[in-house]
Amino acid sequence: MEMISIIIPTYNAEKYIRKCLDSVVTQSYKNIEVIVVDDGSSDETGCIAKDYAAKDTRIKYFYKENGGSSDARNFGLNVSHGELITFTDSDDYMDPDYCKVLIEGMHKFNADICSCRATDHHLANEGDDRNFPEDDNPTVINIENFSFFNDRYPKGSVCVLFKRELISGLSFAKDIFVGEDTLFFAQALHKAKKIAMLHKNLYHYIIYDESTCHGAYDRKKRTEFVAWKKIAKVFKDIPNVYDTCRARYADRCLKVIRKYHFDLGVDYLFYKKMVKEYRKNVKYIIKCSMKKHHLMDLISCSAYILFALFPSLYPKYYKFRYNEIS
Repeated sequence: MEMISIIIPTYNAEKYIRKCLDSVVTQSYKNIEVIVVDDGSSDETGCIAKDYAAKDTRIKYFYKENGGSSDARNFGLNVSHGELITFTDSDDYMDPDYCKVLIEGMHKFNADICSCRATDHHLANEGDDRNFPEDDNPTVINIENFSFFNDRYPKGSVCVLFKRELISGLSFAKDIFVGEDTLFFAQALHKAKKIAMLHKNLYHYIIYDESTCHGAYDRKKRTEFVAWKKIAKVFKDIPNVYDTCRARYADRCLKVIRKYHFDLGVDYLFYKKMVKEYRKNVKYIIKCSMKKHHLMDLISCSAYILFALFPSLYPKYYKFRYNEIS
């Protein structure tokens, strides 16, 4: 039985960390170590974590000066000992069989990475939980068939079980504040041969702070686009995946275009830059959509071209389709 290291970076999470740790210590798969990295909390987070560690020897608590989530995850990687690694955020929680199902999937399909799906819990709108439908037929593919443009594929460090040798030598970029976990996942994926994606909602993602969606697009938020450019470079040698990286980058540019028109914190110069970037990369969305051979995807191609010619059409389309602006 391999040991799974569960790395939990935390900062001022006194309201949530108990539920997170309860979900970890009650895992049906018992051979785990829990690495709690306190990134300079000023509330009761540390006391709560130390209390759990005193009751369960599998929990190891570490305190460090505040350096950000990437620095905390890197610290956790350096002190962990498991043959397998997974990450969770301290305000999220896991189903009891999270570890068991992921490690069984990894073994069954001889995969280097095994992922599951998550349920989104919007605390601001109780009852507005969102997830993908579950099924018992996993998606198991070689890496050259992976798509960053597919919303059902993983793109981060949570909901994922990694082999340690796969992420040996990798670290989270401390100068990227949005998208750093996607860059880390991409670097690990590039070293893998096979990924198994289980269509089970085993992780619970708590959305309580919408600050990454609202407010000014400052330097930290703009690093997301730096991350996507780096991800595309990682897969320069795998054309199919490279195209999906560029398509996803174009999709993120559309998000900025939408937020500018709804006055959600995007300044004019950045908006103009993202319009230019979208126009440069929209061909990759068209390319990825054409491969699907679905009628709706082919129809969407025309819309993407229109958005490149007339960017102001996209916010109107988005509001009509989703009845929201965020």
